[in-house]
Amino acid sequence: MVIIAIENIPLKISLSALVKNLTPLINGEFEAFNFTHNKKGSKTAYIRLAGNLTRDVIKRINAKKIGPYQLKAFIPDNVADLPLNPVLKTVPNEEPVHSSYPTVAKPKGRLLSRALHNIMLEMQTIFTGLYRLSETSEHQLLETIGSIVYERLKHIKDDPSHPKPTCFHLTKKYRRRYPHDTDYEFIMQNYHAIQDALGKPRTNPKKRQLMALPPLDRAFSYMSQDTLYQMCNSEIERISQKLVGHVNGLEVKEETSTPEEAATMKVRKHLKDLSPHLPHMVRHVIAKHLGVDEKYCSVKIYGDRYLPSKEIMAPFTEQFQPAHTSRSEYMFNLLTLQVPREMYLKLLKADGQILNRNAKLMIRPGRLPFYQVKRFTEAPDLDESLPDEGQGTMEDQLDEEHMEYS
Repeated sequence: MVIIAIENIPLKISLSALVKNLTPLINGEFEAFNFTHNKKGSKTAYIRLAGNLTRDVIKRINAKKIGPYQLKAFIPDNVADLPLNPVLKTVPNEEPVHSSYPTVAKPKGRLLSRALHNIMLEMQTIFTGLYRLSETSEHQLLETIGSIVYERLKHIKDDPSHPKPTCFHLTKKYRRRYPHDTDYEFIMQNYHAIQDALGKPRTNPKKRQLMALPPLDRAFSYMSQDTLYQMCNSEIERISQKLVGHVNGLEVKEETSTPEEAATMKVRKHLKDLSPHLPHMVRHVIAKHLGVDEKYCSVKIYGDRYLPSKEIMAPFTEQFQPAHTSRSEYMFNLLTLQVPREMYLKLLKADGQILNRNAKLMIRPGRLPFYQVKRFTEAPDLDESLPDEGQGTMEDQLDEEHMEYS
């Protein structure tokens, strides 16, 4: 193993960002140390890698710039006593890409499953009614769509003219070959095929119906947090009173004549034991469902054709006062914002905005029902599958897939 020093690193660059920049240059496993700071307003980092990679890696790094900063790599005479970074001891199987300039890394393990996950997530987010439509066939529709999308992605990945794709590149190539304006017809073809196979008459939900804002968002998103909180308190109190009154009025017999009656009495006893806690349980369920305790709402923006750069997007997004903005490391055209509740509906109404002449923004709520197609995350060619996200909302599933939009 050989240790290389890298000088002239901008102060604002984190170790994580540096590793992302170095991954395609090194094209192999390496270990990263923390920085030392120089008097010249830059930093020096140290990495450890296999000796047979040294000469080529130094040459590639010395040709690399981060902004106006020209990196300088060399083998140092002395090495600072720095610990390995606890997170970045080795390079992940598939290194994520930078939000503006995607890099190239080795496609391993999760590539197909992650790409499938992101394409299905995009489709179910843009077509807000797709989940409910698929429910009518016990999700045979989304399973069928997932199967076809998986084969499409595999065909693109195996194309010898595109070696070493990342998930970012793979989703981008997918959308170049299968643009967004083909999705509705794709959905309806498979939906009608399933209806035909089940012997059901064909139905034709309109495209605008499948893409409509969910009723709950239309009803509550315009309210301030205080207004929503007051309204929910009165409803929680009303529901709790009825529920507690019903439970307290249940008759419990000590002697029963049948096993069924004994089981019923046992359930009633448990309900009566829970009676003091029912108001709290009702409050928890309603508050979570309506997002009463949330000051900010999650919104996803997908770019049709592509997502414009930060410089072009910023004037648009800043008018909605986002508390946090992140771009997906794996989906080439996804930006997620956390905006104040009072800005939520205003941002959703900006759906269809055209930026940079031909980039259409598709803006949707961050909390929507999501069906995860699981069987393709366990395909034989995958050495690692995605975590089990279940069939809940998609908001929490993307945390690990986002990075600062910078």
